[in-house]
Amino acid sequence: MRTLLGLLISIRDVGVTTQDIETVRRIRIMNVVAVLASTFSLSYSFFYTIYDAALFKTEIIFVLIMGGSYALVFAATRAGEVQVAMWMLIGIALTHISYITWLLGPGAGTHTYLLTLPFVGSLILRWRDRYAILPVGIAVSLVFFLVAFSDHPRPFDQLGAVERQVFFLLSVLGAVLLACGVSLFMQWLITTAEANLEAEKARGDRLLHAILPESIAEILKADESRVVAQRYVEATVLFADIVGFTKRSANIDAEQIVRGLNDVFSNIDDLATQSAIEKIKTIGDGYFAVAGLPDPVPDHAARMAKFALDLQQSTEAWSQTFWPELQFRVVIHTGPVVAGVIGKSKFSYDVWGDTVNTAARLEEVCEPGAILITETVRSALPKRFQTEEAGLVPLRDKGEISIHRLIGREPINQT
Repeated sequence: MRTLLGLLISIRDVGVTTQDIETVRRIRIMNVVAVLASTFSLSYSFFYTIYDAALFKTEIIFVLIMGGSYALVFAATRAGEVQVAMWMLIGIALTHISYITWLLGPGAGTHTYLLTLPFVGSLILRWRDRYAILPVGIAVSLVFFLVAFSDHPRPFDQLGAVERQVFFLLSVLGAVLLACGVSLFMQWLITTAEANLEAEKARGDRLLHAILPESIAEILKADESRVVAQRYVEATVLFADIVGFTKRSANIDAEQIVRGLNDVFSNIDDLATQSAIEKIKTIGDGYFAVAGLPDPVPDHAARMAKFALDLQQSTEAWSQTFWPELQFRVVIHTGPVVAGVIGKSKFSYDVWGDTVNTAARLEEVCEPGAILITETVRSALPKRFQTEEAGLVPLRDKGEISIHRLIGREPINQT
């Protein structure tokens, strides 16, 4: 079954390479119509042979020749001559239906296949060539009336009334089946295209949400030209950088560096998600995150403190797994910030302000393995968080500020 399906797909895609989606659609429809027309021709020749090979000798030979001629359509699509293939298909089909109707007479019903030609033509014509359907329709109409009102001896006239009726009904049924087959294939193409479009849309949404906070992503999806910017009275920012990264990276190859950073930051991302912390970006070996935006929350300082402690607690396990002797410097500061989306092709959600600058400066005086917090953070933390005073430290361009070390927390009473 799989072999047959693979064969059918191969036939459908003869001539399909890297063309645009419209050309691929046209090629596939032409290939399917050519296969159906050839199959129907062979079926009719078999039927005529079984019924009376002597009586329908001329018709059998003609139908076999025309059935084989549809292979020319595949040759044209395979050569990349899509327009040639289109007019070849229409020409062969028009000749085929017209002459077999001339041979058998309108009573055989084969002229009903002419009605499928404008339908097929509308599917395989390019939009800019849409007016070409008019001459196709005119040609079909002229041939239809010509064969319908022609009068000459035919083998079909020698059949009985019941047999003529059966022949006519079989022809009508064949035309309907051909039109239905093409319609179903077109419907399948549309359904497949819609499914692919939905999959691409979902993939794009996942990528957008991976880059931006969900609420910001939804705003940009609704209006990508909108300027997204907001001022927050208070939020908590965190910087964490790997101790000794520069020295370590000088002694290992690039692939190991990237793999190691990816392992570390992927685990930190998981911790950030658990603590409802918004990752802003990574800067080299540093990790920048914020709590309290884009959706303000009253406990942003507590969330960030929990995240920082979880990070330091996990460091020992990570150092045993994929980063020997891993240590972080972690600093936290609370204050007003401005956040927004910048850029067009490679946009990002970023945070600015004196609060961010102060945290960045504080990172310069942080000891390895420590979590330094400012007085504003300590004041905002619940009493369950344990801190110790670290005194006054001078910060570049900031002067002296009072800092504390975050050293632990008491378990939350679940009763």
